[in-house]
Amino acid sequence: MKIKYIILITILSLLIVLTIWNFPWLTRYWVLEIYYLNLKNITSMVIISDIHLESNYEDLSTIGTWLKRNNIAMLVIAGDLFDNKHYYMNYQELRSLLRDAVEKLNLTGINHIEYIVSETSHDPIITNGTITLNVNDVIVNVRRGLLMIKLDNCDNVVYVTHGDYISRDGVVAYIINYFFKILGYKLFLEKLLKNILNIPKNSWLIMGHTHISGIDYEARVANSGFWISRYGLSSSRTVILAKCTNEELIIKLTKLK
Repeated sequence: MKIKYIILITILSLLIVLTIWNFPWLTRYWVLEIYYLNLKNITSMVIISDIHLESNYEDLSTIGTWLKRNNIAMLVIAGDLFDNKHYYMNYQELRSLLRDAVEKLNLTGINHIEYIVSETSHDPIITNGTITLNVNDVIVNVRRGLLMIKLDNCDNVVYVTHGDYISRDGVVAYIINYFFKILGYKLFLEKLLKNILNIPKNSWLIMGHTHISGIDYEARVANSGFWISRYGLSSSRTVILAKCTNEELIIKLTKLK
């Protein structure tokens, strides 16, 4: 009987440790770094996530083509731009990776890119709060954590993060959101994260990570979706368009053809 109790206690202990590890917000052992951008002369931007570049065989040049056709000067990449690059690297290697991304996504000519890395997997590990690089004459700010963005002429703030703070493991995040979606509670983790971070109700929270795109106008949360087809799931090919029109912030979930 003692052996059974020891095994049971060991299993329960492992489950508790794994739960604490996977959900950092439970114990706050990891705190998101926060950055604020008060943009001037920029009234629109696009948020995209989960491209997983090296493993992606789709035509990603349509992203840049769509941005230029719609005169979008700023792109926010909300994590998982890469797939197998979660390690420390020097600026030269990081610039080389970003150059490859700029070329494959056809982003030359886009004035401003904000790249929020996933802190738990896939993306490069950065130690500095912000790394600014010039890549093919495109300014790329590489950051970690949470980005607060205020478009010119709009008072509402858009909060953007990858989403791994709510659940480090993307598969677990997908399962949780899919389960609650079946029960009729769409974007459950997005709403939970907005509450945990004490984001004002009139502000928007946008993230990726779960590979389930969607938008809730009442709760003011959205998920930008994903751009890679694998594990039986077809890419959503979606982005979030944020635009300030007549001092009103408009958020749309848009599918690119």
